[in-house]
Amino acid sequence: MSEQQHTLTPFERVGPYRFGASADECAQVLAPHDRAWESRPMRQQYEQRGAVQATYQQGTLVEVTFTEGATLIAADVDVFGDPNAVEKLRAADAGATEQKQWVNLPSLGLCLGGFGKRKLKEGRTAIAYARSQSVSITFLGKV
Repeated sequence: MSEQQHTLTPFERVGPYRFGASADECAQVLAPHDRAWESRPMRQQYEQRGAVQATYQQGTLVEVTFTEGATLIAADVDVFGDPNAVEKLRAADAGATEQKQWVNLPSLGLCLGGFGKRKLKEGRTAIAYARSQSVSITFLGKV
């Protein structure tokens, strides 16, 4: 699944993942997941397909997280493949904010982690999110 190119349409979908879809609806258009688990305190369910992780809250898709090995296209930029991706995406989102390892691109519905000098232990990560997650994601990119 991670070999597939995923194109972000902000707040609507990223590749075959449609925000607001149920896990069953996603399963109809996606390859079987490699693993699935849930976090009871957070009431979230997760599905991992290669370098792509889907997060469901109250049964609907709210986030799709990509790690290196995935191909993610946002605003015509190859997020993991273009060495100038962060600069190009910041230019596409006037409301971009940054804090430590994170850059939040709120008009794109995208948060990037570990792309700057400060790395994440997980490596570079991109989180595409539903509009309902905007408030919870914002803390990652507050200045």
